[in-house]
Amino acid sequence: MIPELGLLALILALTTALIQASLPLIGATKGMSNWISVARPAAYAQALFLLISYICLTTAFVSNDFSTAYVAQNSNTALPLLYRFSGVWAAHEGSLLRWVLKLAGWGAAVDV
Repeated sequence: MIPELGLLALILALTTALIQASLPLIGATKGMSNWISVARPAAYAQALFLLISYICLTTAFVSNDFSTAYVAQNSNTALPLLYRFSGVWAAHEGSLLRWVLKLAGWGAAVDV
């Protein structure tokens, strides 16, 4: 259930990113200020969805949920808790998710 929630959060983050990139741009070209004002809540929502996805992946690692292929490839039951926690960003997919989370968090922080 937790990996599916993380996938749903990633899909929502992608959808939010597309909205965040397109609506303010269209609003700026057509002079619609209400479309431009979508950027701030979209930045917050994107950071929140990515945080939820990252927490779900971390939970899958810590609880040894091997139903997720990424966890099955990069973890095992003999790993100590600290290594399972850091295993989230051990391979390309997890480190990319971590960087995207940092960038979205920075974008939401600067948007204030």
